[in-house]
Amino acid sequence: MGFSFKKFHLIDENTPMKIGIDSVILGAWADGRNADSVLDIGSGCGILSFMLAQRFNNVNVTGVEIYEEAYDDSITNLELFLGRKKIRFFNNDIKDWETESEFDLIISNPPYFSGSIIPKDEGRFMARFQSELSLVDLAKSVEKHLSDRGNFSLLMPYSEYSRANNVFNDFGLFLHRKTEIKHLPNSDSKRILLEYRKSKSNKTYSSELIIKNLDGNYTNEFISLTKDFYLDF
Repeated sequence: MGFSFKKFHLIDENTPMKIGIDSVILGAWADGRNADSVLDIGSGCGILSFMLAQRFNNVNVTGVEIYEEAYDDSITNLELFLGRKKIRFFNNDIKDWETESEFDLIISNPPYFSGSIIPKDEGRFMARFQSELSLVDLAKSVEKHLSDRGNFSLLMPYSEYSRANNVFNDFGLFLHRKTEIKHLPNSDSKRILLEYRKSKSNKTYSSELIIKNLDGNYTNEFISLTKDFYLDF
């Protein structure tokens, strides 16, 4: 059970939100080239933490996960991961979690999807998650733990983007980069990748990621982004 990537295998049997394409895209897109330390908020089974540890050899990764079942999965996965010495997980509520460290990259894949058709069990999890970690709570946590030179990367439903952007701006987090995600060239944007920093920028770098061509094959851009992880590429 679980999911196999090119360089590691993960179990997510006890994690409410299972491994999916959104996490893979975010983990491959986030910019940690200048980071010494990474904080993964809502780390689940650890997928984003392990992806970033693979991409950036010298970075130290910390994952904070409130749900004990998901945390247990991440610990099991950590025991099998070759780069485990630079990864640690905590079973804590990020709102109450204390550390003297600041992080150069904060990453999160929060399930803030309104009106989505989702499995019943995952629906209960998402409702509970949003009641325990609102966008305001997330913004507070990022502002508290992000270094002045760092960036915050997340994936959101496109429909939630404007609201989220306003919340992050209120906490001194400003958009530097965004990528709209489409399933097909003629599809509407359903997801958006966002990168925030504490400093304002004169320009926001905008791009588009299309997952599949009209013939059903994956686009070259999607393959290039995820080829270090997916077995098929």
